[in-house]
Formats: sequence, C-alpha cells, structure tokens
Amino acid sequence: MNKINKIIFGLLIICLVFVFYGCKQESKGTGYVVIETNPSIELVVQNNVIVSVNGLNDEGKMLIAGEKFIDKSIGEATELFVKLTEKMGYSVKGSVDSSCQEFKISVGGSLESDDLKILEMKVNESVENAILFLGLNAKSSIQVQKQKEYFEKIAMKFDPTLTEEEAKAMEYNELMNVVNLATLEKAEIVSVKLEEYYQEMKAYEFKLKYKQEIAKGLGEGYKALLDSYNALLTQLSEAINALQAKKVEFFTSSDSPYVKAIDEYNKAKAEFLKSKLDVQALKNEGKDTTIQNISLRLKEEALLLAENTIEVAESGFEVTFNTLISSLEQVYKTLENLEKEFPEEINFEEKLNYAENYMNGAKKELFAKYETSISKEKLDQLKADMLAQKEELKKAVEESKK
Repeated sequence: MNKINKIIFGLLIICLVFVFYGCKQESKGTGYVVIETNPSIELVVQNNVIVSVNGLNDEGKMLIAGEKFIDKSIGEATELFVKLTEKMGYSVKGSVDSSCQEFKISVGGSLESDDLKILEMKVNESVENAILFLGLNAKSSIQVQKQKEYFEKIAMKFDPTLTEEEAKAMEYNELMNVVNLATLEKAEIVSVKLEEYYQEMKAYEFKLKYKQEIAKGLGEGYKALLDSYNALLTQLSEAINALQAKKVEFFTSSDSPYVKAIDEYNKAKAEFLKSKLDVQALKNEGKDTTIQNISLRLKEEALLLAENTIEVAESGFEVTFNTLISSLEQVYKTLENLEKEFPEEINFEEKLNYAENYMNGAKKELFAKYETSISKEKLDQLKADMLAQKEELKKAVEESKK
C-alpha cells in the first residue's frame, strides 16, 4: 500500500468512527490524553474539545508555548502536536525502520468505557495520519489506560489540603475537574523544576496557615504558651522563606551551576538535533552518511555529558536543600509537640477547615506570590528565552530542508 493509499485508508477509518458513533449523544465526562515522545504533553478533553494542555517535560512546555491547542478538536490538537515535533526537529522524515521514533498514547478519565476507546482510537488515528502525511520515521503505540489513582495524585499535588482518603472518595467527574484546573495552572509555568517549586510552595503555605489558625485559638491566659508557639511560627516562616529563596536562586540565577548546565544542555541538544536532521536528509537522498554518523554520535555523547552535568549540579545542591528541609520539618514537629499542651477547647479540626478554606479561595494570591518570589521580570525573560530557543529549532529545520 503506497503512502497516498495509506492516508486515504486512515481517513476512511476516522469516517467510520463518526458513522458508527456520531449518532450517540455528546459524551459525558472528561477525557485525558498523554502523548509521550520527546516532547511529551498532556491534554484534557471535554466533548471532543481540548480544554487544557500542559507540557510534561521542558521540551513539551516549549512546544505548546505560543500555540493554540485549547478549543481545538482532539484530532486537530493531536495533528498540531505531531506537526510541531517535525517543525522543531524532534521528528525526522524518512522510511520507518527498527530505530524509529515512537509516539506513546495513553488515555483515561471519567468517560464511559466505550467513549474512552473512541477517544483512544481518534488520537491514535490522528497521530498515524500525521506521521504518514509528513513522511516521518515514526510510529504510534497505545499504552495502558490511566486509572483513577493516577488522577488522584495529580489532584493532591494541585491541592495540598487534599488527603489521600479525600482524593479517593471524590467522584470521578469532580476529580477530573480538579485535574483540568491543575493542567491549566501548570501550563502557566515555564519549566518542570519551577512547577515542582510552586507545588512545594503551596504545600508549605498551607502548613503555615494551619499553624497560624491554631495560634489564634490561644487566649491571653496562655500568654507564655502563645509566645513560645509564635516564636516557633516565626522560625517556621523563616525556614520556608530560606528554602524558597535558595530554590529560586538555583533554578533561575544565571550564576547557578544548574542554570549554566541547562544552557549547555540546550546548546548540545540543538547541535544534536541539527546533526540528526542532516544525516536523515542525506539518507533520504540515498547518499553516504558515514562521516555524518560519526559526527552525530559525537554530538550525542556531548548531549549525554551535558545531561550528566545537570545531574551533578542537582546532587551538589541537594545537600543544601535537605538541610533546609530538615530544619523546617524539625520546627514543624516541635510545634506539634507544643500543641499537646494546648487547652482541650481548641478545635483543631475547625482550624484545619479554616486553613483549607483559605487555600481553596486563594489560588490567584498564591500564584501571584509565586511570581513575586521569582520576579515577574525574570519569569518573562525565561519565557522569552524559551520562545527564542523554539524559533531557533524551527529555523534549523527549515535550513536543513534547503
């Protein structure tokens, strides 16, 4: 079957899906799709339309930056994703071989079983058709469906007030609404490391707020106890601020060994992708690629070395982070020990509810605090750098086609 016939066959399959399932009512519930290659993304789908999208790695975040995925159909969004991987040099043209790139597709969510299968089929067909249309050296594969436990973990990261028991007790649709909000929120953050920092910041903000609410329950009759507790609260706040400041410096300062390692990695990655494109272009023309393959291997080794440098930088700072975290947790434990001396009339559950209500109503304030802790100017610069890198990759691909 030639390429044109394969494309026509794929389109016919999609048409058949709509013929057999088009008469069904709009699917109730929320679907979730992960496409893993490099880059990797997650998409949340309602009534066949994308409502949120996020990059699962830094490459994925760069790919979606400045692109319109939301409000597209799942087929259009999937096709756009594959096209962007080719435009940015992550996918290359050529005949499919044993070492070809793989697009791994996983779905899940609160849709009915039949609707999940339809969603899975739509995504797979769209990926396959885009691969065929672009003539990529790639294939798609369907992975095991994401189960409820997977989404419970996403929800707990997004909402630090949620316990494991509460997440498990949530209705599937309610849980997927939280996943949608989490995906929208994460998409605003330019790197995976800063995303982790933000989630950690929220968790500590909740702990601090809870302890502050408990302090309000002590009257003047317990002044000595209250003074001791407030002194510990000050220590806790200072420990949290010290940890956050150190992490911000590590992830964003141009003098940080981590940031320097990331810069070198991005340069090595661009060189590797360009060399990969050059080799594939010669191969497609039937030319000898011996010398270019040697160059490609050297650049791959340079990329691996740059990746290792990042790991070394991270491990070097881990000792500092662990020391700060240990100090923070020790203060928190001391607070809990002191609470054993508090009068019985203090309703800890009520204080916990106050703290939870605050956290659930302060999403914008918390994100504003995150931006302030790094500085809006720095975040804007990080986003601008990411978009510039994206354009450089696209330019390298265009030049390789000439």
